[in-house]
Amino acid sequence: MGTAGDSQRVTAASVHSIDSENQSNDDQINNVANSVRPWKSYIWDTWDLPPDQRWLLFKVDTFVLTFASIGYFLKNIDQSNVNNAFLSGMEEDLEMFGNQLVTSTSIWTVGYVIGQIPSNLLLTRISPRWVIPSLEALYALRFLVGFFESGFYPGIHYLLGSWYTPREIGKRAMIFWLAGSVGTLFSGFLQAAAYNNLNGTHGYAGWRWLFIIDGIITLPLALAGYIFFPNLPQSGNKTWWTTEEEHILSIKRMEKIGRAGKKPWTMAKAKAILLSWHTYLLPFLYIVWNNGYAQPAMGYWLKSFNAHPPPVPGRSYSISQINNLPLPTTAVLIVMALIWGWLSDGPCRGARWPFIYIGAVITIIFSALMWKLPFYTNIKGRMVVYWLSNIGAGAGPLILSWINEICSDDTEKRALLVAMANDFAYVVQAVYGDISDKREVFMYPDRYCEVLSRGSLDLHINTPLTTIHQPKFNTPFLGQVRLKFIWYYLKMAFPYKHVLLVGATSGIGRAMADRLIEAGIKVTAVGRRKQHLDEFIEKHGEENASAMNYDVSDIDQAPKFAADATAQYPDIDCVFLNPGTQRKYKLTDPKDGDLGDFRAEMDVNFISYVALTQAFIPFLMSKSTPTSFIFTTSLLALVPAPRIPAYSAAKAALNAFVYCLRDQLRDTNVKVIDLAPPLVSTELHDYMGIEKGRGMGMPVEQYAEDAYQALEMGCDEILGGSVGPTEVFQDLADKRRRLFDEFAPMLRDVD
Repeated sequence: MGTAGDSQRVTAASVHSIDSENQSNDDQINNVANSVRPWKSYIWDTWDLPPDQRWLLFKVDTFVLTFASIGYFLKNIDQSNVNNAFLSGMEEDLEMFGNQLVTSTSIWTVGYVIGQIPSNLLLTRISPRWVIPSLEALYALRFLVGFFESGFYPGIHYLLGSWYTPREIGKRAMIFWLAGSVGTLFSGFLQAAAYNNLNGTHGYAGWRWLFIIDGIITLPLALAGYIFFPNLPQSGNKTWWTTEEEHILSIKRMEKIGRAGKKPWTMAKAKAILLSWHTYLLPFLYIVWNNGYAQPAMGYWLKSFNAHPPPVPGRSYSISQINNLPLPTTAVLIVMALIWGWLSDGPCRGARWPFIYIGAVITIIFSALMWKLPFYTNIKGRMVVYWLSNIGAGAGPLILSWINEICSDDTEKRALLVAMANDFAYVVQAVYGDISDKREVFMYPDRYCEVLSRGSLDLHINTPLTTIHQPKFNTPFLGQVRLKFIWYYLKMAFPYKHVLLVGATSGIGRAMADRLIEAGIKVTAVGRRKQHLDEFIEKHGEENASAMNYDVSDIDQAPKFAADATAQYPDIDCVFLNPGTQRKYKLTDPKDGDLGDFRAEMDVNFISYVALTQAFIPFLMSKSTPTSFIFTTSLLALVPAPRIPAYSAAKAALNAFVYCLRDQLRDTNVKVIDLAPPLVSTELHDYMGIEKGRGMGMPVEQYAEDAYQALEMGCDEILGGSVGPTEVFQDLADKRRRLFDEFAPMLRDVD
């Protein structure tokens, strides 16, 4: 937890520290070598913060993390008590047989599944103190227990994401999760103590006393939660235990890392969430993790030694041994998971993906061992394997932290996906789950073959997710590897059916039109030279290609052209703007080009894009399906070429325009894509002389192929090329994008 400091005011040092500490995960990873964080901050992250932030985090840790950890500790005692009771006499007393224990667990799961998503979405609208369950439900009614507990785990992860930054959330999510593991651990001790000391007291069996004790110790938590649990920082309502300055500081901390506040639910917002790859890939990763590590079933294995006839004559285990011998499994998990959480937040600077890989590999190894290791001929060896089997299970909290970070810019989406991940993980667990009777897992070791395959699936899911979300891996070689990985794993397709391509009769535009048609996409080519348009239709056929004549320099006619195009081709769902012209200027020589020439080049390379965008926006937004703008900008928008100032300035202006447009259309069905080519061998450079101009740069067909693959994968900022230091441009673009994403939320409402 944070260390108390002596100041509670928002200082300039504090604001500066927010800027420096809360970089995105990718930036933190990339700058490990340049880190100036003191060593003690890797032990606990508040020790290098200004006093006001340290004091705020001390309070948040005290009231949020402590409540969450105690609550999850008690929840897991409640959740696991039925298994401990089953091993301690409930099976015999209630004459349970077959899959009745699994049925009891599934009834709990049904209630748990029903309540999670509504509960998490409710957190975006009302104070958490009214939603986090009290854990006082009647234990015999497993459905109600599951229902009232359902909002606790995903809700806490959403709340952690609403208070903590990337350098803080991983270890705290792990502490919260491990509190539940300690609860499972303690449940075994509690059952052993209840059986040894209370069995038969007042006529109740020891396993019944476990339920009674669990009920008594959970009741005080409900009152504590109501009194101490805070409002969310961006809800606008200050919590009683924070000062006004601390409330403002908590809001600024979240704004600096791009955590959005609540926004109205609209059809456009719901549609955007539904169409986002986040909605499918992120929960699926957690689902596979949750159901993809080996369930040791050690207690059932130990109990099997007491069967008649015994599998190993002369060896049996008491009730206390059956409850206590599996406990080192949890102890090992706790130690390893804490190490993972500290490494992820500290030296790895917020990287979550390495630990998902490590966990999946360890799961595969131990699943293979439990699959092949004999049950009764190497008892000590199998016991050690059971104890070590959950080393790889610590990735779950880091996955949910990753979801919080990836979905920072949409609080409703963040709440929904955290809940979906945990919810559907339990659906799979109930339907397939832990699916078979865990008592029989040790008798049917082939079940571990299934777990092994799920560990492999975890690796397959994590690979494209990592490459999509880690744009820093973009050396020329690794950039190509990344593209191939995503394309191979996700098998994505270009989502639009009819592209209106302005500037399609030469250069990059013509090559992209050819590549789109090759992929089965209809293209309407737009240009000013009718002969070239006719040649385009003749080449591809009227069933694949059409054409419209329009000169982009006639900017006043842009609205009429857009009206004619959408009337003639109402199925257009992508407007690809690619016009361009380029010439050299010697700014120190007034005779080398006048202002009119400069202005004309700016009109074609920038103003025409703006005019056509404004003309087509209403049409694209009116459609009920996904649509997009694609803009051909240039790497010269980032680093200008001195001899072509008009072109460089126009592309820089266009790049800024694309950023603003993308932000303004963020909650609509219209995607904004920036295609920034390097030097490409086209007619654009003919002013240098055809032999020289077309002999420079990347072959246009190669560029079109690379760009199309990136479009298929859903990228919205595509930099590429084999000429020049591509990784330098990528690094510059990434930093610029992060800065924009950081400051845009604060500037959206500026009048």
